[in-house]
Amino acid sequence: MQKRVVVKVLVGAAMVMGTVMQASAAGILLPGQWRSDYRLSINGRDSNLVMSQFITQIGSAIPTQVKTGSRVGLNSAGNLSSSSVCLPEAVASTLTTPSAFFNMFSKMNPYCTLVPGQATATSVPFTGRCSDAFSYTGNVSGSLQVVDGSNWSVTMEGAGKFPDAVLTALNIPAKTTVMMRSSAKSYRAYYKCI
Repeated sequence: MQKRVVVKVLVGAAMVMGTVMQASAAGILLPGQWRSDYRLSINGRDSNLVMSQFITQIGSAIPTQVKTGSRVGLNSAGNLSSSSVCLPEAVASTLTTPSAFFNMFSKMNPYCTLVPGQATATSVPFTGRCSDAFSYTGNVSGSLQVVDGSNWSVTMEGAGKFPDAVLTALNIPAKTTVMMRSSAKSYRAYYKCI
């Protein structure tokens, strides 16, 4: 009985490895429908106003080749936005390394100039500067992580400025340099585009 269980576990592990190897041969991310959840805080506080502007920017920055069927929204609390995009096979197959994926990611952040650091097999650290009169202007640093073929995440933080209206809405004096922290977690929600 114990031998059968061990064999089943080994067969299961081999099937998982086969799937991972298949994903690696095609690209680091699997094609299909992807969902991303975004969060942004200023001095440790969520900002509904910035998130509302952020989702508009996300919608306009989604590359044409993944825009089909994309949706962008904000949760009822206003502190978490999400987007859903299709990652077609043709695009997924070009994302063969975290660096290749970082290049696509940096293009989706048109108000930031992001400079990659030394990439590993699963991540790319980066630094840069963002300059957006309607959102954040300041230096940033962060890391893009490819967890596996169905999950990736990014974190970014920096010290800089937000428009006065954003700061006063958070009871922060105007023209104050603040700490910005953002994160995104993405996962493949469905194996094909919907």
